[in-house]
This record gives sequence, structure tokens and C-alpha cells, in this order.
Amino acid sequence: MTTEEKIIRKSIEKINKKLHDIDVILDAAPLLEIIEIRKEAQDFLDNNPTIDQRTSAQALYKINELSKKEKEMFEIANKQKNTVKMLEEKTKLTMELSDLKNRLFFIEMRK
Repeated sequence: MTTEEKIIRKSIEKINKKLHDIDVILDAAPLLEIIEIRKEAQDFLDNNPTIDQRTSAQALYKINELSKKEKEMFEIANKQKNTVKMLEEKTKLTMELSDLKNRLFFIEMRK
């Protein structure tokens, strides 16, 4: 395998990862997840009405986990505000990926 081929294969791998990351953000439904997380938290609080139940180690752990999930969903929602920019980036990466695959094809044909 030539150095050029190695570089092209690594570039293809990196671009595929970036495209996957963009797709995950574009396909996510963070607001729906946030609603579900809040419903789960409210159900948990309704099922544990006393202060002792709500402040137990298990309850605090559960609330912290839900809080972390909610924060992640808000971060995704913020990233989705730049949908046009992400779609432009995705288009650019797709074209670059196509060029790299084309170049790789010709390298393999020379062998």
C-alpha cells in the first residue's frame, strides 16, 4: 500500500466519521427526548412524595442522570439551530468523499 493510498483511506475514514456525526445531529429529536426525560422525572417525583425518598442516594443519582441526559439533548438542540450550515458542510464533505473514492479507485486500478 502506497503512502498516497494510506492517506486517502485515512481521509475517507475521517470524512465518514464527520458525516455520521452530522447525520446523528440532524436526525435527532432532542425536544421530544427532553419532554420524555421531564415526564420520567415528574413520574419519579410523584412516586416518591416524601422528602426522605426524594433525597435518598438512589433518588439523587436518578435525578442527576436525567439531568445529564437533558443537558445533552439541549446541546444537540443548540447544534440543530445551525442546520443550514451543517447541510452545507455535509454537502462539501460528500463531494470531497466522492473525489477521494474516485482517486482511490484509480490507484487500485494501477496495481
